[in-house]
Amino acid sequence: MAISPKVIQLIDSKLAPLIDNGCRIDQIKMMCAAGTEMAANGSVETSSGTLRIESSNFIPKGRAYLIDVRYQGFAWVR
Repeated sequence: MAISPKVIQLIDSKLAPLIDNGCRIDQIKMMCAAGTEMAANGSVETSSGTLRIESSNFIPKGRAYLIDVRYQGFAWVR
């Protein structure tokens, strides 16, 4: 199933400051709730490139966050 363009736009808006601060798209992942459509996709195409998506049982549905794997950046995506 395709991800809504509004959702991709929201992700892009939260991703842009991380990219501007020197984080690379290949080192950023989005954590979201397990069992969601986003988690099932595994990745999403953004304006900065392909963003990896991982799921967690500890994140409530409707919440997600972006994190640099080197802990250089963080942003909530709601």
